[in-house]
Amino acid sequence: LPVLNDYRAVLGGMFQRLYGLSRSDLQAVFPGAEPREYGLLSV
Repeated sequence: LPVLNDYRAVLGGMFQRLYGLSRSDLQAVFPGAEPREYGLLSV
């Protein structure tokens, strides 16, 4: 099955918004993933 979403990018965007994480923080947790903001949270 093809992978349609990189869930590391989705979770990274959510964690970045919720917890104020920097890109370097996210790279430590999800190496190689680019965080994406999909407007899932209204925080």
